[in-house]
Amino acid sequence: NTAQVSLAGSGTITVTFPQVPFDGQDITIFLETGYTSITLSGGALASTFVDGTIGITAGSFGCWSYRAAGNVWRRKG
Repeated sequence: NTAQVSLAGSGTITVTFPQVPFDGQDITIFLETGYTSITLSGGALASTFVDGTIGITAGSFGCWSYRAAGNVWRRKG
């Protein structure tokens, strides 16, 4: 169960992850050119992000997987 999102635009963007994620859920985000920064939000559960947006720049991507134990989104790619 993977959600993939491609974002096009400019400036900064905040991406809010699912309000009620399930264990093992994956989210992949691809940033097209134009963005200068991205911020991730854990939604209603205020999940923690491990490795956050490190390395996410215009023209690149990141993938996170949710782990219910610890309520964390862990960067996996």
